[in-house]
Amino acid sequence: MFSVWEDIDIPALIDKIEELGDKSGITVSFNPVQMNECKVNIEGLGYLIEVEPDSVSISAHYRTNPGELMNAFREAHAKIANSASLKEIELY
Repeated sequence: MFSVWEDIDIPALIDKIEELGDKSGITVSFNPVQMNECKVNIEGLGYLIEVEPDSVSISAHYRTNPGELMNAFREAHAKIANSASLKEIELY
């Protein structure tokens, strides 16, 4: 889990991801009644990104080690930073 300096506006993040559309390779799931967190899936990443106002966490649904999770964070950041449509979500 990584803490963030400024709170993330979860509803705004959800809106930005949904505006990107299916071709972006990124999807978001959330509870519409309680929009205080969301789960982001980046196609091809293999890890789940969970976003709360004060933190971003990356998890795997299988046994892994801290080094692999750090690599997943770097890979997620690279996918966002190198994609024009994904840059728009500003999740880094």
